[in-house]
Amino acid sequence: MATFRYDENTMNKLSKAFLMVTMAIALISSSGCMSIYGRVDADLYGMRKVGGVYPFRSALKGAKPTGMWVPLVLIDLPLSLAVDTALLPLDIVKGGRSYNRSRRKPATKPNNYEPQEGDLVFQALPLDLDLVVAIEGVTESHYSHVGVLHKRDGEWTVIEASGPGVIYTPFEKWKTHGRNMRWAAFRLKAEHQKHIPQFLANLHPHAGKAYDFKYELSENKLYCSELVYHAWRKTTGQKMGKLTRIGDLNWKPHQKTIEKYNGGPIPLDRKMISPIELSKADQLQRVYNHGLDK
Repeated sequence: MATFRYDENTMNKLSKAFLMVTMAIALISSSGCMSIYGRVDADLYGMRKVGGVYPFRSALKGAKPTGMWVPLVLIDLPLSLAVDTALLPLDIVKGGRSYNRSRRKPATKPNNYEPQEGDLVFQALPLDLDLVVAIEGVTESHYSHVGVLHKRDGEWTVIEASGPGVIYTPFEKWKTHGRNMRWAAFRLKAEHQKHIPQFLANLHPHAGKAYDFKYELSENKLYCSELVYHAWRKTTGQKMGKLTRIGDLNWKPHQKTIEKYNGGPIPLDRKMISPIELSKADQLQRVYNHGLDK
């Protein structure tokens, strides 16, 4: 009988070859199983999570090693290799679509706001008017305008005091007047909602009045938050929001603009109700926000 002797160099080569073959088998088998496992789990191809291309997934998931694993694995290995090869073109296409989807901007959240009579709607106006820049700068907020919602002739409408005076504006059109559609809705708390009919009734007589560019607290001319303030006070006898002195606000950077609209020196002791202070009123709670605080 012939005797075979292997020197150390030969043994090292055989060991390396055996190791490489073992690793290759493990890599192929694991990649095949993981690929199909991933397909079924991620539901990339519309397969049901039970059954589908990989019928043994539900049997193996969470199972403890038993004698039945041997035939399952022996069946699974060639099946996985065959399916991986067959679905390779589809993997490439799906991968490209997934990449493109990941680069898209996230979908805009749906508008889930449901209007209610008497809601106060605030917005940030475009900054192409120096008066708006002054309002937001002096009050240090993006709340530069406010109006009140009510249904008029079957359409949601905002009664507001703006440049033309006190007017009615369709709500959908009103939203487009804001800067980047930034607006928010505040609702009277439950204990105050009994006042809504009279509150609205006290707003309507002001329609047609001129806008108050001097921001004086009177009912002859009205600015936006002043319109709301007077109507609520007449309805309940209560103040809505906190009156602030112009001198206590950030007026210095906007002195020229304020003097321009006031027609003279700034009346630092004059009190006003700003949209941001109105939004902080105890009677209100915010029910919707579309980026107004950003």
